[in-house]
Amino acid sequence: MCGKDYFKNVIFVTTMWDEVSEEVGSERKQDLRSDFWREMINLGSTSHRFQGTTESAWKIINFLAERRPLQIQREMVDDHLPLQLTAAGGAIINRLFVLWSAMKKFQKGTKR
Repeated sequence: MCGKDYFKNVIFVTTMWDEVSEEVGSERKQDLRSDFWREMINLGSTSHRFQGTTESAWKIINFLAERRPLQIQREMVDDHLPLQLTAAGGAIINRLFVLWSAMKKFQKGTKR
């Protein structure tokens, strides 16, 4: 819905570093990056450690603030499009129409 270019805006944040040793935490993070998050990491997503401090939180927030705006943000702000005319809005409207049509078809079948 947002386009593949925007995986760069996704940040996986790991927590509870104070609960495990550095070695165990690093191993778990590597498992996540190479298995569960692999496709998104390959498309530009990143991972960061949250250390449970305000400074750590701001570091993550500031990193995110430097990312590119989403396509829907550009369409609505720069192009002044209403939600329903954006690519994301159109996709949602189309999906709702498909669901509505299926519901109507189901209702007709149950009335017999």
